[in-house]
Amino acid sequence: MPLDRPPRTLGRGSARMDFDRDVHPATGLPLLTTVPATCGGCAHLYARPSAHGDNLKCKRKRSKTRKGPNLQPLFPACTAFEPVTPDEDEAQTLLQSGVEPWKLPVDATGRTVRVGHLAVQDFFEQTGSGRVTKVFKRGGWFAEVVSENDGHVLTEHCNRLRLVTRAQIDALVRVEVEAHGHRGRVIEAIAGGRAGQFRTVCRCNGGFELSEPGRSRAIAWRPTEAAARDLFTDHAAAAPLQRSPALQVVLPLPRSSDPATAVDPAAA
Repeated sequence: MPLDRPPRTLGRGSARMDFDRDVHPATGLPLLTTVPATCGGCAHLYARPSAHGDNLKCKRKRSKTRKGPNLQPLFPACTAFEPVTPDEDEAQTLLQSGVEPWKLPVDATGRTVRVGHLAVQDFFEQTGSGRVTKVFKRGGWFAEVVSENDGHVLTEHCNRLRLVTRAQIDALVRVEVEAHGHRGRVIEAIAGGRAGQFRTVCRCNGGFELSEPGRSRAIAWRPTEAAARDLFTDHAAAAPLQRSPALQVVLPLPRSSDPATAVDPAAA
């Protein structure tokens, strides 16, 4: 359910006009409506010194030449919201003391999962992120994650999630490749034990990952995008796909040795 529009007490002048249009005055992006996040809890907020004290600004400002408007911590966040996540977390201390991960609201790497975080399931197949909208305890700790692609709501154990940033999602490699009539994709893993490595999918293979040569069930992982492209090219070159020629009906010519069609010299 969308959040209510910011109260009239927040923002003046052009900032208020932006809020009334449901956009953020600094970034120009739509306001975040899935979670009650504010600029004060965003990693993009910073203090810029001035003669009259520090002014709060946004690193994701829409203007390349201007510093952007002064912000307030209670301003509603936009869709570029990234929660502040400290490097040293209280959950890490508890984990190191021997507490099981499922007893704490932490992701697969031990970072505390909070409302507003971007997260993916900690499996290499995942290439789309979602926004954490709820963290709750039901025996263990769970989180509700709303997909940014289709709005699907996923409920998952916190320790089966991996927190990610917008920069990581934007930099994720997902490229189409084609060679020798084959078409496929090179996909970078953002989660799981293969994070940062690349797998290759070919449509001739039913859309499944190419396997290591000589190993039918082992997915072929490569350390670089170039190596994954080379794997696809080698796969396509080994069995090039050619267009099937049009069906032709060929009638055999009569042979002189065939009694049914031989010419009688006397008749000639």
